[in-house]
Amino acid sequence: MICADGCSMIDRRMHPHLKGFYKNKNERVVCVKNMTPKDILLYATRLRNALGRKVVKLRTGHVTKHPSVQGTWTTDVKF
Repeated sequence: MICADGCSMIDRRMHPHLKGFYKNKNERVVCVKNMTPKDILLYATRLRNALGRKVVKLRTGHVTKHPSVQGTWTTDVKF
């Protein structure tokens, strides 16, 4: 396990993984089994640049800046 704060530990019983600790007391773990060193560096960089917030799923099927007042348009509309 390699921590974002610089510590590193090896546990021979488990798969290798990266663990990121954030200031808001959250932590994120990424498994790096069977990854190339280039991919591991990419994931480590993503962990470092992340804010540590939890992932929130959007409630709507689509997101738009100007939602339709009358509903979505279809080809069956007659003028």
